[in-house]
Amino acid sequence: MKLFFVGWVRSVRLYSFILLIAALGFSSGAFSSQTQPLAKTNNGFLLLRINKEKLTATLNTLEPLGTASRRLGVFPIATGKNLGDKTRQGDNKTPEGIYFTKARIDGSILESKYGPAAVPLDYPNAIDQKDLKTGSGIWLHGTGPDRAVADKNITRGCVAFEDKHIEFLGDWFRPESTVVVVDSGVMPKKEKQSRFYLTARALSWASAWERRDHAEYSRFYASSFNHEKGQLKQFLAHKKRIFNLYKEMHVSLKRLRVVVHKKYAISVFEQHFKGDDVIDSKGIKVLYWQKVGSEWSIAREVFREVDWVPTSIPSVSGLMALMSKAEKEKPGH
Repeated sequence: MKLFFVGWVRSVRLYSFILLIAALGFSSGAFSSQTQPLAKTNNGFLLLRINKEKLTATLNTLEPLGTASRRLGVFPIATGKNLGDKTRQGDNKTPEGIYFTKARIDGSILESKYGPAAVPLDYPNAIDQKDLKTGSGIWLHGTGPDRAVADKNITRGCVAFEDKHIEFLGDWFRPESTVVVVDSGVMPKKEKQSRFYLTARALSWASAWERRDHAEYSRFYASSFNHEKGQLKQFLAHKKRIFNLYKEMHVSLKRLRVVVHKKYAISVFEQHFKGDDVIDSKGIKVLYWQKVGSEWSIAREVFREVDWVPTSIPSVSGLMALMSKAEKEKPGH
């Protein structure tokens, strides 16, 4: 009971501190402008929001709390032949959720109907697999010479862009660095508050891990949590052995970002774990959060021991020049 109270107080204090930082950001005008030029590079996360109702894809930078995102463009799209969220292979529906882009596929090795490039999404992700969804091969791609996004619902579940758009968008998207949110136009309730709170939750989770506070650490996980180490009981027993294995443990999070969907949320960050002189692990960690009652809990987590490659983002004026060049060189289909 005492550990729970202490952990709760820490979380509330951390949450309040983040709210204070955010409030200072608001008062100083950090969120006020959508037209300021971007630096040539930034922290390198992009957020592409697919609105299946409006058939638009809005590209923004994905910034940490306290820093304004910048809108880079809005693009017309086409989606799956059938409406609704994808649940099974062959239903011709576009999945709804939070996804990461994978490596770009050049159009030279694709059928012409996919246009000049394709960027696969990681569907089915950890939450989709938890929900027993099936299917694969969900891409962002072009339309080729014989189709147009104006036809609206033309794919078997992919998201289709005009060729001139996917051609240069595909060059920006980087695995682990581009988050794609697909929804039906309904925004999650209290999205900003959830982002603040989940930022605090992720930092508190890392703190409990580093302090080897197994009781507090365990409370972050949903009872339905599953992992390659087994179900929740087996996973927590594995973690307890790890906690007891090292004399010193260090956990650090960098470039933390939180994205909220109406169904679940993610926190993504660079994770660095060091245990004595035995293990030194760096990579990308994604925590998938779902609400259990009134509390956000970790339903799944995924770690990839990969180097993070930041995305080079042009200035707003640079983007406009690219768009203008694309319009002149390649007419829409």
